[in-house]
Amino acid sequence: MAKGNQFEYYRVNRFDNMPEVQFTGITDYIRMLKDAGSKIIFYQVDDEETQVRHFFSQQGNTMYSLRNQSYRALEDYEDAQANGFPGAAEYYAATEFGFKTFSEYEVCLEAGLADKHVFEQARTTGFIDGYLKFCDKVSREKSRIYFEFIPEINQVKNAVELYSYASGKGFNTYRDFEKAFLNGFRSVGEYTEATRLGFEDGMAYRSAIKLGFENSSEYSEAKANGVETKREFLVYKKLKERSKNNTMDEIILFDYLAAQPNGRKVPVVKMEEFLDAELPHYYFNDKQKEEQQLPAWFTRRLMTRESINVFVYSNVKVRELGIYDREGQYFEIFKIRESIIFIDGSNVAHNGSERPQLRRIWQVVRALIDQRFPNVVVIADASLKHKVSDNQTKKKLEQICSYIEAPAGTAADEFLIEKARKENGFIVTNDTFRDWKEKDKWVAEHIDKIRIPFIIQNEIVTFSMFEKFDIAV
Repeated sequence: MAKGNQFEYYRVNRFDNMPEVQFTGITDYIRMLKDAGSKIIFYQVDDEETQVRHFFSQQGNTMYSLRNQSYRALEDYEDAQANGFPGAAEYYAATEFGFKTFSEYEVCLEAGLADKHVFEQARTTGFIDGYLKFCDKVSREKSRIYFEFIPEINQVKNAVELYSYASGKGFNTYRDFEKAFLNGFRSVGEYTEATRLGFEDGMAYRSAIKLGFENSSEYSEAKANGVETKREFLVYKKLKERSKNNTMDEIILFDYLAAQPNGRKVPVVKMEEFLDAELPHYYFNDKQKEEQQLPAWFTRRLMTRESINVFVYSNVKVRELGIYDREGQYFEIFKIRESIIFIDGSNVAHNGSERPQLRRIWQVVRALIDQRFPNVVVIADASLKHKVSDNQTKKKLEQICSYIEAPAGTAADEFLIEKARKENGFIVTNDTFRDWKEKDKWVAEHIDKIRIPFIIQNEIVTFSMFEKFDIAV
């Protein structure tokens, strides 16, 4: 019903013996009443069920009438006209459910509803105002919409149906629904989780999850580099993070050499055979294809035996693992930081002076420990302790390293060389072992590789041999 009445209505049964003027149009009738300033309207109801009414107004001795009207009040007619209702039946049916305009009511009718609450929910969440905009965007952006949505969305005919469709998928507002739908997301749960992981496209999110990727940055990096699965991505990422200065096949060969025990000689031909056997493990492309190959992201430099030669001879990191014999074309493993460092006690104690001092040994041991060499062993003649003036230093030495005296009847040099040979160790000494080279083939071949010369100057110890291994000290 209209919000407020302009007229006062009185129900009557009949009028007798008065001239009557009948109006055929309700608009003219209302205009006449307003012009005449008439406020009192009489009305009759012929049929209580149909509520068809006759309106009368008296001016002087004349009765002005408007017969057979479906509207219950003249104000209702004006309200219906102002809000687009085509007739009284639609007007009263709509107002019964709380609708104020015919357009609102019509939307609900098309959706098979007459529920004002549902309509208000659709309005407050933005679907009433957003429906036409949504239709326009769908028509222009169908290529971006997830293909499973097309049959579903084609069934939606109005704003209320769109609201029901969206709320059924968990969306509370048109704004969220539009953004999610047009970017291919199937539900609010999928949209929320994908957004948390950085995905803006539903198809990309589903593809990434199917392939095992955990977030958008992983998936984007993988796609940009031609990586197809999470398993492949993990391998790619691990190698990529280490390949700032080296190719990936160089990293693989380096790991192979690093895994070898101290003292092992690895021929270049063996390295070549290893790479030939190892690289097929990095084939990630379709195994149904006849020709398998390394992925495009896999970087290589070791294509020939000569390139392997150059790598193991010149690479800084490889040199930390051991020594390359160019003539014999093999690499001998000496991981110096993992090796035992034997100190020639007598040679170090006598350094720069005829009178030996254990303090010099302590300085060398301390320098090695400071430079991250944990396995330090001092080997000395049994007589050394009787020659030094600072024998109390021996207790300090034994607190930070092993101190071993050569067995009685065995020369300290012989015992020292034998320990280094058996345990693949290095010897800190300035002795060149010239006599031993002449009588022992192993010493002649290996002593210069494992001997670490030293200098003590102004209480500072330096080891020139470390340059050979490219060790930062």
